[in-house]
Amino acid sequence: MGEKNNRPLEDVVQIACELKLDGIEIWDEHIHDYLQRHNCTITELKRYLDGNHLQCSGIAPYFDFLGNGGIEKTLK
Repeated sequence: MGEKNNRPLEDVVQIACELKLDGIEIWDEHIHDYLQRHNCTITELKRYLDGNHLQCSGIAPYFDFLGNGGIEKTLK
């Protein structure tokens, strides 16, 4: 997984369950990582979410607009 997004989807799901959320927005990087690590399909990922009583309320792309060093480096 990317440096900025180092928690696996399972951690996000666990936290969402602890907070008793109905759904989560999933970063696309989480999806790709989960499918690769579990060698599974998107249907199996949905089954995993269903088993944890969570809906996917959205899929968000992950952008690193600031790059290495952040805005401070850009302004110098």
